[in-house]
Amino acid sequence: MVDHLVAAGLVKRHGAVRTDSTHVLAKVRTLNRTELVTETLRAALEQLSATDEEWLSALIRPDWGSRYGRPGFYHRLPKGKTALEEYALLVGEDGIDVLRAVYRSDAPRRLRILRQRQLLRQVWVQQYWHDDTGRLR
Repeated sequence: MVDHLVAAGLVKRHGAVRTDSTHVLAKVRTLNRTELVTETLRAALEQLSATDEEWLSALIRPDWGSRYGRPGFYHRLPKGKTALEEYALLVGEDGIDVLRAVYRSDAPRRLRILRQRQLLRQVWVQQYWHDDTGRLR
């Protein structure tokens, strides 16, 4: 197990490693949250694409293929606290862009009732907020 944790960048090998340490649990929690938001957005994009590919094609940016084209498991996520936080915020902004686009008056109404779109909104309400300055957190 320690070898897997070292390979994932969750612990460093210096003698005995306590796998119940608070810092390990905190890193796993952060990874789980980052995987959650990435996979939620990926699933929503897939369902939106299947429902109205033409509408979605106007919204997609070139870098989305590398971010959401494959599952966002921990070994594909950026390493390091700062890089992981920046990535999670980038995913958050992308998700907000999708939600705003779905709710625009010119968007097809059928997109608002999609199950994955509803889940995207729910997860974003749970995981993201805007601080007093309007920055996504």
